Amino acid sequence: MHEDLEKELQELRLENKILRRRVVELERKLNQDSPAPRKVAPAEDRRQEPRIDILLKVLGLDGKEAIPAYVVNLNESGMLLEGYERIPDGSSLSIKFLNPQLDQPVEIHGHAVWVHRNAGDTPSTYQCGVIFEDLTPETSAALRILLDKARFAEDNLSYQD
Repeated sequence: MHEDLEKELQELRLENKILRRRVVELERKLNQDSPAPRKVAPAEDRRQEPRIDILLKVLGLDGKEAIPAYVVNLNESGMLLEGYERIPDGSSLSIKFLNPQLDQPVEIHGHAVWVHRNAGDTPSTYQCGVIFEDLTPETSAALRILLDKARFAEDNLSYQD
């Protein structure tokens, strides 16, 4: 029971760090006439499409279940992961997360394009840019459903109370 509480506390601390960074970013955007500059990945940005900000709990990473990590942003070709575990640059990954639109997990395979430590975080957290590989038609369809819902919510933020 004690281990479960420690694990839950670790997950909540990570989620809190991610959400605090997002709040600062949104406040900066609201207080400026021009949009806030986005944090640029250490590697050259070769994205074909923009990423959608999202927060999805990672259910499994490379066969390890329930690790404290989150998908922070996503598009049909890649994602940003954030967690306490440092993923080696260039490593192949299997990432499982819940698609709340379908109430079922999605498992995606990809590789780490870049990894960096978030400065000032104690304990240390890491961000990892992932490019997807070998998406099945089912996985692509599940991603599109998730992204369409997230885009709709993002486009209508100003209309929500």
